[in-house]
Amino acid sequence: MNSGNIFGKQLKIRDYSGFSGSYDTSGFEGQFLEFVSQWNNGTEFFKFHTSGSTGKPKEINFSRKAIIGSAMLTGRYLGLQPDDTALLCMPLEYVAGKMMLARAIVLDLFLVISKPAANPLKSISESIGIDFAAMTPMQVQECLSDPVTSMQLRNIKCLIIGGGPINPDLEEQLANFPNRVFETYGMTETLTHIAMKKINGSDRSDFFRVLPGIRIGTESRNCLKIKAPHITDSEIITNDLVELRDDMHFRLLGRVDNVINSGGLKIIPEQIEKKLKKHIGKNFIISGEADDRLGERVIMIIEGYADSESEVISSDSEFKTLNEIFAANLSPYEKPRKVYSVEKLLFTSAGKPVRGNITGLKPINNV
Repeated sequence: MNSGNIFGKQLKIRDYSGFSGSYDTSGFEGQFLEFVSQWNNGTEFFKFHTSGSTGKPKEINFSRKAIIGSAMLTGRYLGLQPDDTALLCMPLEYVAGKMMLARAIVLDLFLVISKPAANPLKSISESIGIDFAAMTPMQVQECLSDPVTSMQLRNIKCLIIGGGPINPDLEEQLANFPNRVFETYGMTETLTHIAMKKINGSDRSDFFRVLPGIRIGTESRNCLKIKAPHITDSEIITNDLVELRDDMHFRLLGRVDNVINSGGLKIIPEQIEKKLKKHIGKNFIISGEADDRLGERVIMIIEGYADSESEVISSDSEFKTLNEIFAANLSPYEKPRKVYSVEKLLFTSAGKPVRGNITGLKPINNV
């Protein structure tokens, strides 16, 4: 279906059953029409907003040229072709949704629209083939939990996943998918991804590979720095700790602002969380708390009040106690010195934990 006069002559809509028909400018449909209208009217600069998951939300303006450059880079890297079908299922308040819409326009793709939801494929007919889709890990997990949408997900020819960490269990479920699945690395400041990591097939990898033309390095804190000439002449300095393999590949370790300084050792909580994920049956985070001797000590905070450790260990784990889990999977300095439970942990819409100012902690007995 061509969009005709409703959506603008430069955008082709294959299915818009995800639209409710309510065009309040603050809602998804209104934001969609506003972006398309601005694009068709030749607007030169577009406003983007950060989510605030790693700091105070802020507004960033990007030029039309930068948006086109980013879309073209993705298209070339993934081999997208005119008239391929793309799925828009991300909120348009933020960069991921807006750039998916921009890619459809710039790359001459047909667009299938699903209003953002935990399971965006539920509103999409099984008869519609999707060549390219971008989702968050939470959306992918929800799609996998339903037999019908799980099959639809498997049939997407190229799926990119970003906005939050992919846990080991989810990555394992995706490992045998028949088509291409990538984890992406990027942020609002880089107009979404500047690197991708294949997570399925024989060529799956632990390292992200930068897109053509992107240059990377590390600064004094071992955080990633990025040169993206299609976006800006300035170097982009991140707070992401990385391990560089070469000038094209890096492994993401965690956020420098989450590092726990314990007895002079710098401990990255995200790495501990990854090692423990399959053994813990509830949401949890690794954090630090003040310690007179060490400066900070490693602690675990588990969602859902619990009186004993048996309540929090996954039924799939071969271990019976948390100390057994810690001993088998962690080095001595990574081991949590205290385990707490809390009524509720907060997560962003992309699945990132909100780590600061957690109150109502209750120690778990016998740990």
